[in-house]
Amino acid sequence: ALARMRRARAPSRSTRGLRPRAQANNQQKDLKSYRGLVDAYLTSQKHKEALCAAKEAMSNLPRNPGAITLVGRVLAASPENREKAKRAFNKALTLDPLCIDAALALVDLYIDLADYGTCIELLQHCLQNHNQDFLHTKLADVFTLNEQYSEALTCYHTAISLNQSSAAAAQGLERLEKLMRGVDPDLEEEEAEVEEEAEVGADDSAYI
Repeated sequence: ALARMRRARAPSRSTRGLRPRAQANNQQKDLKSYRGLVDAYLTSQKHKEALCAAKEAMSNLPRNPGAITLVGRVLAASPENREKAKRAFNKALTLDPLCIDAALALVDLYIDLADYGTCIELLQHCLQNHNQDFLHTKLADVFTLNEQYSEALTCYHTAISLNQSSAAAAQGLERLEKLMRGVDPDLEEEEAEVEEEAEVGADDSAYI
């Protein structure tokens, strides 16, 4: 009878296979919730609360590259903590060299430091394993910042060929084309804003 009970309690092969997947799905769900919470805190400039939420994620999801990346993202929001953020991102990439979140967060940090060469290396490494339009767009953005316009042009066109509805790639390409014509897109945008404000002011005065 005891043997029968043991056999009845023993999980089937199919159940054993489902458990790790169910745990992984729960971890992803938890990570998504934490990511949303951290993003909300960062948007509201509540860095202390964001760091608490990120550390809680790391505590509940030990050795999870995504959770470690969350901590790094919060640290990166403060210039004095950038070195700590860099270590967090590198630790996440050590655990999972294919972690796109960690790689992109590290790229953003190096963009702030104007270290475009390192950004390009990181993104090219990502593209070896993930041929995604947003990665080509990000690489094109960095090439544009580094004034490597021909390389940027190629990357934007590749991104659009992978996803024709990519607004980021289309906007980046439009900006790049202006730069290649010798037009300063930032100055052009400022002039358009001034003209718009002047028109609004004129309309308001008409009602006085």
